[in-house]
Amino acid sequence: MDWGDVPSWLGVAGAAGAFGIGLWQYVTAQAWKRAEFVSAEMKAFFGDPQVATALTLIDYSVIRLNQDGKLSKTGWEFNDAKLVDSLAVHTKFVNEIEKFSDDEFLARMAFDALLTGLERFDHYLQANLITLDNLKIYLAYWIDKMGNPSSGWKEPPFYVALHGFVRAYEYRGVQHLFTLFTISPPTLPAVRR
Repeated sequence: MDWGDVPSWLGVAGAAGAFGIGLWQYVTAQAWKRAEFVSAEMKAFFGDPQVATALTLIDYSVIRLNQDGKLSKTGWEFNDAKLVDSLAVHTKFVNEIEKFSDDEFLARMAFDALLTGLERFDHYLQANLITLDNLKIYLAYWIDKMGNPSSGWKEPPFYVALHGFVRAYEYRGVQHLFTLFTISPPTLPAVRR
């Protein structure tokens, strides 16, 4: 069997080795860029004052916040019942006209910002810009506390209200994330259309 001349085969082996090293460097650089992208997106997400307010409301059962959503000794008192009222779906109101107090509106807008941010992350995930593992590093705790009735973090009516809000306003990306994080919604009443 004639294998040809050794220098040619060494050249082929060298080229294959260089290609392998180049491919490894490319994959490593892409992983690094993905990590930088996720880090920057999470910094912007957690830096959003409304998202911070929503996370604070999730983290505490009773807390006082001022009109800017910051901790306050004299501000509005929020508890799980207030959050349930804040997350009411418009079909629950007379003539489907929403009416919220200023503090309920603050909480509602905060949750809207949080859910919209999660929608964006699901879009990135479905576009293969990021992986579920990228999200879990930053969001596993929060998604569990806000969406998992089995966590026991909040009273059951909170989970019914949040999942009802997510379903009624078609936050499909959030629903997808809940599924990926193996969170089952509580039994919800039918949505009127």
